[in-house]
Amino acid sequence: MRKELPTPQYYTVDLNIHFLQRQMKHPNLRLTGNGGIFQKPLAMQGDRLPVIKRCQPNMIDFMQWGWKPEFYVNSPLYNRQPLLYIKGEALNTYYQPYMLQPQQHRCIVIANSFFAWHFKEHERAPDRKRGKWVKHEFRSPKNIFLLFAGLYGLNANEKQNRLHFSIVSKPAIPSLLHYMKRMPLILEGNDLSIWLTGSIDDCLGLVEYVEPPNFIISHMDFLLGDDEYYKRETFEQFYHTEREDWNDLDEKKLKREKFKH
Repeated sequence: MRKELPTPQYYTVDLNIHFLQRQMKHPNLRLTGNGGIFQKPLAMQGDRLPVIKRCQPNMIDFMQWGWKPEFYVNSPLYNRQPLLYIKGEALNTYYQPYMLQPQQHRCIVIANSFFAWHFKEHERAPDRKRGKWVKHEFRSPKNIFLLFAGLYGLNANEKQNRLHFSIVSKPAIPSLLHYMKRMPLILEGNDLSIWLTGSIDDCLGLVEYVEPPNFIISHMDFLLGDDEYYKRETFEQFYHTEREDWNDLDEKKLKREKFKH
């Protein structure tokens, strides 16, 4: 069984516009409606999250998480699932057309924390296949909000004029490899302006060199061991992720391991 999921699948948003203005040093930032407050305790694929677009730097907009860009829909990798994450290393290849139009496609995604899951085996289990999923929450010790690099656009082959976004990911730093294979690209300070207005090479530099902050990590355990757990719909959702992240996996083998107990 896989011991961790490739990328975080859930985010927490508790947005207060006044606190965000202070953190970003951006007093002109505005959030329409809701009295400047937006809350989403557990945001997942398809949920609307707050973002700041390059074309409207003073306004917080809301978009659905999960994007289907045209090149992806027309590729052999397309499996009807939207891209939750896009690999930062591919910004100058697959995503180059979108990076060259920052006014229409670059954005910053806002959240307070994100979650990653790790499978912990029971030490006394003879087959070492029973155990528990441990949910770890990651927060910044010095900032209320985490700001992530993102790309957005319209879904290909859809008539609805609704914007969707994907979060840019990078290889997890060594201290986080125990929890995840890849992590979101976190922006701080001058990184924000570089992502929104910089060249593709500048943005690739962020993917390669930006070190994320130290995290406050808390966890919650979910016991496993009965057949019914592997059939739960919520457990299936943990495996919805960027298709590119799964290229090195045998998907049929993964499905067998999920349901064989």
